[in-house]
Amino acid sequence: MNELTLRLATWHDSARILAWRNDIETRLSRSDCRSVSLDEHMAWMIGHLAEDSLWIAELCGYPCGQIALDQGGEISWIVAPELRHAGIGHRMLDTALRRFPERKRCRVSPKNPVSLALARSCGFRESCIALNGLLLMERD
Repeated sequence: MNELTLRLATWHDSARILAWRNDIETRLSRSDCRSVSLDEHMAWMIGHLAEDSLWIAELCGYPCGQIALDQGGEISWIVAPELRHAGIGHRMLDTALRRFPERKRCRVSPKNPVSLALARSCGFRESCIALNGLLLMERD
């Protein structure tokens, strides 16, 4: 099996990440399903790049998703649309959690059974519903 690796995101990844963030399936899994504007995306990128908290998952050098290390010990992810339902998400999240074991929380839409199953398979359990309607999940 080919090794999945993580590397820090750079400005060169910005257009690809924006496309992933604005993919319809990704948008429908968020609490706010509108498209992310270029200005919003650039501000988000600046923040994550400044904190070294945005990572690109690669399989054989091919970008297959992103991992974001968010405030409060949370982790979030997006699998590249063309690679969904191929087991990449589990490999990405598992790799990220081994690298960043202090990440104990994530937020998942209750309307996204694939991400719910992924989070559960990586040790996350439902905690509560957050104000934005997302399910807060935690792990030991």
